Amino acid sequence: MVDFNNRYSPAIPPESDAELARFLRSEFGRLRHALTDAVVLPAFAGLEVAGTPAAQTLTPVYSVLECWDGITPTIPERATASLATNSITADEAGVYQLVASGGMDLATRPCTFAAHVNGTLTAAFSVTQANWAISALLSLSAGDVVDIRGKVATTTLSITLQNAALSIFRVSEIRA
Repeated sequence: MVDFNNRYSPAIPPESDAELARFLRSEFGRLRHALTDAVVLPAFAGLEVAGTPAAQTLTPVYSVLECWDGITPTIPERATASLATNSITADEAGVYQLVASGGMDLATRPCTFAAHVNGTLTAAFSVTQANWAISALLSLSAGDVVDIRGKVATTTLSITLQNAALSIFRVSEIRA
């Protein structure tokens, strides 16, 4: 019988005891690995329009939406929302579900809203008259920055977003 204080039972020879200890370490190691792979540590961060945001002017070039005036509750040290940069940073690598949506005051022309990672356009975008929504799975590395940017096709358009939110949720971990 294994005594984890390194004492052996007199009825079991030390060789058998050592073999059993190796077996148990191996099995518990496999079990720990299986459980670790099955559990995804949560990561969540979000920005929202909680009050009445200031109007923002969109141009034909993507610009970061600056309407956010609140941060949704978050689990610390895994994703960080920032009102200063109007973005969310993934503090840990993983696959994240991005969800963003908003309603605008009466827009006279269609707008394009797109998710950007480190300033690069992703494939997720939506074009509508008054409401928009984006949903995408993003493979993010630790330190990647996610934001939403908007633009119009020609000239400029002043918009005021209402009931808007941007959130990321980690749905899978990436292991080295």
